[in-house]
Amino acid sequence: MTEIENRLVDAYEAATSTVRPEALRALTAPPARRRRRTWAAPLAVAAALILISVGVVALTGGTDSSRPDPALIAQGPKYLVAVREGGRAEIVDAATGRKTADIPTVDGKKYVAVAAGRDEESFFLGADTTEEEGCAGQVYRVSVRANGTTTSPVLVPGGPYRGVRELAVSPHGTRLAVAQECNTYTGSVATLTVIDLNAGTKKTWNRGSGGVENPTWAPDDRTLGYLGSPPRIRPKITLLDTGSGGGDVWKERQVRSPDIDHGKFKDGQINAFVIDPDGRTMTAAVQGVKHGPDDHAEYVLAKLSVETGEFTGSRTQALPTDVFRFTTDVSGRHVLVLIDGRPGRLDDGRFSWIPKTSFDWSDDRDLAW
Repeated sequence: MTEIENRLVDAYEAATSTVRPEALRALTAPPARRRRRTWAAPLAVAAALILISVGVVALTGGTDSSRPDPALIAQGPKYLVAVREGGRAEIVDAATGRKTADIPTVDGKKYVAVAAGRDEESFFLGADTTEEEGCAGQVYRVSVRANGTTTSPVLVPGGPYRGVRELAVSPHGTRLAVAQECNTYTGSVATLTVIDLNAGTKKTWNRGSGGVENPTWAPDDRTLGYLGSPPRIRPKITLLDTGSGGGDVWKERQVRSPDIDHGKFKDGQINAFVIDPDGRTMTAAVQGVKHGPDDHAEYVLAKLSVETGEFTGSRTQALPTDVFRFTTDVSGRHVLVLIDGRPGRLDDGRFSWIPKTSFDWSDDRDLAW
């Protein structure tokens, strides 16, 4: 049976399990009654089918407007790495959703973030202790083999880190950004570290009580974009020159606020973004203004100018709902999205869910391919 049929069967069994045998009345022959009109039976069947259809839509959260295209999917990354709630990390077949391997943990630390290297074989995993243990995080590198298995995690020099939150690998694969935030009894402390993976050196910026989220590299391997906020200021789409500054000196340029105050998406907001391979544009996950009793809104991936932050007017790609985390492959044609813990993908603009073979509905914390 299909997944929908299985869920309908489960719902039926759950409902009927509450009925006790003694509550059932004995069957008796009904009294004779007039023959029903000939159109009544087909009408009743049609009504039942409508109710079943409504029930299926309610269970699945709606129907997908597009079907997976096997030819397009075959051109994308073969595997993805998923970090799950509870600190587990798994390798997953990106086409079938089947888990191919577990990634072992190191020293009892829990995985919290993942980023893909540029060769589509290397992955970097951020691991952390609990806040009570002092936010002592590390970063590890693994390689995914052609058969979906993994090498043992290897420590990346540069740690420990104060609360690993997000990772980003530069386009040339030479630099790794580690966004950190540690909540202690004295307050929240945000830090950004950039590691030169070839030289083994690092540079760290201290944000204090501000924040650094959604790190993404420009193609020059030097400019890092993120949603950044100095203390007590709303976050903005920001570009940092990682070749200068350090410590408390941030050579950064604020491009725009995530809030949209004009145009088609007026009163909406930008939830996340990545800098495109051309370096001139960025792709942003945009949430339109909500309206109606059910808070309907338009959700798209749209193109913005890196220089001005304004919409370029290029074609947008529709999303089923709001997205706060997404990443692209090296080509930029294949986009991996995380929606309420469920993975989906865009292949040349065509959206489809990754099959729920090993995924729970809200189990994923971070994804990369």
